[in-house]
Amino acid sequence: MKLAVCLGILISCSAATAFQAAPGGLRPLRAHQRVGGSRAEGVCGLRAQQQPTLTMPDLSTIGRAAQELGQSLQYAAAQPLRARYCAAQVARFAFFLTQSTAVTVWGASGDANNRRLPIEISTIVGALTDAILKEDQTDFDLNVPLKDKPSLIPDEQRQLFNKNFQAIIDLIKTDLRNIEDGKYALPYDLEPSYAPQWSPLPVIGKINQFLSERDEVMERVVNRKGMEIRENFIAEKSRYPRYYLQNFHYQSNGWLSDKSARVYDYQVESIFMGMADAMRRQSIPAFAQHLNSIKASGTPEKDIKVLDVATGTGRYASFLMQNFPEMKLDVLDLSPFYLAEARKLLGKYKSVTYVEAAAEKVPSPEAEYDAITNVYLFHELPRPVRKQVVKEWFRVLKPGGKLFFVDSAQESDVPYSRVLEGFVANYHEPYYMDYTKHDLKEMFEDAGFKVDDTEVHWVSKVMVMTKPAIGADDVEEEAPAKEEVSA
Repeated sequence: MKLAVCLGILISCSAATAFQAAPGGLRPLRAHQRVGGSRAEGVCGLRAQQQPTLTMPDLSTIGRAAQELGQSLQYAAAQPLRARYCAAQVARFAFFLTQSTAVTVWGASGDANNRRLPIEISTIVGALTDAILKEDQTDFDLNVPLKDKPSLIPDEQRQLFNKNFQAIIDLIKTDLRNIEDGKYALPYDLEPSYAPQWSPLPVIGKINQFLSERDEVMERVVNRKGMEIRENFIAEKSRYPRYYLQNFHYQSNGWLSDKSARVYDYQVESIFMGMADAMRRQSIPAFAQHLNSIKASGTPEKDIKVLDVATGTGRYASFLMQNFPEMKLDVLDLSPFYLAEARKLLGKYKSVTYVEAAAEKVPSPEAEYDAITNVYLFHELPRPVRKQVVKEWFRVLKPGGKLFFVDSAQESDVPYSRVLEGFVANYHEPYYMDYTKHDLKEMFEDAGFKVDDTEVHWVSKVMVMTKPAIGADDVEEEAPAKEEVSA
């Protein structure tokens, strides 16, 4: 099955340099391009070595790709729901890709020592053609550590881009299939009527905020100022753990300002080329199945209680509420500024409660929740705190309840692990590399959870865990003996 997204990718990649970080995406602006005496690279260190430029795909290959794209357009137009989704998602992807292209060109064009862009147009076009045709032109090892190979030759770049583009196309296919199968509704923000997504003035405002913040971020990248928040933020020492008081992503004020909260969602979508929400949503099918089973057992939706941990601006929670608008949802976050943004987004849902607390100190009694959700938290926690958090979740979850977990993929999950390694190159992520090596399954099982399922969607990992029902193992062991007596 092909998708019209291929066409959007091909058209919007005409400038070709946008995806150089795969998935980080953005190079420093020209005023900040030297870090530690050498030129700062994209998140994956994809600066090309001075090798002969690749040629563009020949006419025959382009013709085959065009034929595939034509079939994609026919497929997308076959059903109204499919057409709405494809048009919106392609536009979203193209927008963020074009933005990254513009910032990349802006950052490189003014530097006399860097007139030549780090990625050739032919490399990207070739990778896109490969992705559309599902072909691998080369067979390079893309897991060589950055320290051993900081730069890639054009053929290696092409293969890396190809793998990432194919993973993005697969992610969009999965997202669409889930919507068409009724596992969750067409996301509200993909509807033309959703003003913040499609109206020019809100979008321009977000772009201005993003570019202003980006300039400040790059100053911190150059100076490696990941602890600036500890110098400028005054608060009760007991209120915020020390690990929390950092400028993660080198963003202004860490998690502790309204400025940071306003620009956060846009920053994340810029990093992931508009695909962050699609990755988050891949936990919703299992979540919906769990809640529907509770409802089928006789519990009304209004009596089901869910905890969303580290809700941030409430983005993921908004998709949950769109699909289950009557459930009781506690959204927990340690930042009052991010919770304020969550209130704006979730304010129409009266069953949502806002909880200001740390993930490892949930202010709830034991066995309070039917389900717990968590998105993109663990890679920003020290290993001992991760273990504390998991124990706390086990405590507040009901027996038979489920945990739905989304975070970064780990080193064994993707065929291009240098992407994960590259994430820390221009972002302040002190616990990320340890997270990529942490055995999550073992950690959850040690706390008492049963791991039901694990999936990887592009560069995100989705896990579903169950807190075993009391006496479930005993019932299973006794069942054969009872059957033998009755026989």
